[in-house]
Amino acid sequence: MKRFCVYFLALAMVLSLLAGCGNGEAAPAETAVAQMQETTGGAASQRVATMDDFLAAIAPGADIWLEAGTYNLSDASNYGQDSGSPYYSWQTLYDGDYALVIHGVDGLSIRGSGAEVTTLVTEPRYANVLTLQNCTNLVLGDFTAGHTDGGECSGGVIRLAGCLDVTMARLGLFGCGTVGVQVDTCTRVSLTDSEIYECSSSGVCVNSSQDVTVSNCKLRDLGSKEFGGYAVFDVNSSGNVQITGCEVTDCKTSYIFSVTQCREVEARDNQFRGNRTLDAAFYLYQANLILDGGAFADNSIRSWISDYGEGDSKILDGAGKTLDEAALVECYGAQKKSQPTEEQTEVHVSTVDELIAAIAPNTAIILDEKVYDLSTATGYGTDSGAYYYWEDIYDGPGLVITGVDNLTIRSADGNRTLHTLEAVPRYANVLTFNGCTNICVSGFTAGHTKEPGYCTGGVFRFQDCDAVLAANCGMYGCGTLGVTAENCGDVTVSNCEIYECSQGGISMYNVKGATIEKCTFRDLGGDELTFYGCTDVYVDGTEVDGNSFQ
Repeated sequence: MKRFCVYFLALAMVLSLLAGCGNGEAAPAETAVAQMQETTGGAASQRVATMDDFLAAIAPGADIWLEAGTYNLSDASNYGQDSGSPYYSWQTLYDGDYALVIHGVDGLSIRGSGAEVTTLVTEPRYANVLTLQNCTNLVLGDFTAGHTDGGECSGGVIRLAGCLDVTMARLGLFGCGTVGVQVDTCTRVSLTDSEIYECSSSGVCVNSSQDVTVSNCKLRDLGSKEFGGYAVFDVNSSGNVQITGCEVTDCKTSYIFSVTQCREVEARDNQFRGNRTLDAAFYLYQANLILDGGAFADNSIRSWISDYGEGDSKILDGAGKTLDEAALVECYGAQKKSQPTEEQTEVHVSTVDELIAAIAPNTAIILDEKVYDLSTATGYGTDSGAYYYWEDIYDGPGLVITGVDNLTIRSADGNRTLHTLEAVPRYANVLTFNGCTNICVSGFTAGHTKEPGYCTGGVFRFQDCDAVLAANCGMYGCGTLGVTAENCGDVTVSNCEIYECSQGGISMYNVKGATIEKCTFRDLGGDELTFYGCTDVYVDGTEVDGNSFQ
């Protein structure tokens, strides 16, 4: 009877608003709280303004409204202790901290005063911000959740485990949490009109669940800056999963979709812009993916379908036609940033500070001086910019150039013996490129300073890069390797001299398209060439095994 009365009252309010609009009167401003009118229980709503009040209100049928503000779970007065409640507890974590777990509740509603003004956070890096376990008829909406600043996270944001009938809407879910929403062994779960951002691994992960919908959501900036993430959407052993009307932008992950052991996952009318995949757009294993409508623009995708997928898998369009690699290229384009789109602006540099300041897209940095010692930089180890940062290595910082397209670093005269780029730390690579495209280094020598000691860092390291050229360079030890390339595409090393490196000359892992030509190797402590999991590898014009030592 109470449910009927609530419904009748809500209907009457809607009709009165419509009547007011018909008379030309302005309707009252719709608040975020009013947007989710229907509750799952009959209890009166409870407005709370403190962490302790929020926890005390957790009960079957409770309709909890969080006032504007920030709620830090770690500030609870019973944090890590016996809660005294049958409906929530503190889970002990690997690092000795605790995570909130709400369990066995039916008809619970947790709503904020709007995602822009209500935030739920936790401090432990291993904790999910909010875990709901074996709950039914849940409503979550109108708040933001994530971890406090500082450090890498191993926990996600919201995790549902063994839950039934869950509605989530207008949420903001942010990193450093690894996954925005994780759904495990659940049935009938919906996520709408929400934003997931800056999570280090995935946006939405669905495992062993049924009837899951993700609609009209925005997912952005997923994947860590250094290594990227796994997949924007990760779906495993689940049925009737639908992803519709979502926008995915500026993510760096191995895949956009990873779908394993699913009869059918539907992706309809989604938009993908400015994303970068480290392997391919789609990884499928014993799974079917329906890809209907939508658009891909300005992405960097090495291939559409991963070579690592196995089993009887298919990508189908809305009419049921199978889409292979060629059909996807025809439909959506190659999506490769293998050719620069703008001319380069030349910047002549004579100091390390000038060199670092010049790092930018569509730029040719011209080395005029003889020696550039990176340890002399004014912001050595502490400064960072839009396209570079210092990696914290055991015995000193290493320079990492990241996310830049169409950059050349070369000498003014092309004489590699007259220009040297040096690094002092024994554990640092001299220069690392991460997540870059159209990169050229040419006409200079690079290595570690000539000091006593043994190096564990290499010279040039390319991670998750495409269209790389190292030409007419010298690379020397005590660096371990002259060139290291990992998860890259179209890498060419030409007319280079690599010498006195302690572990070898060139090592490539998971590189699609490698060309080594006219190079000289001497006084190395290991193999000249090492390939693992590579394809389309050519050495001086001859194709070689992508898993071999040369």
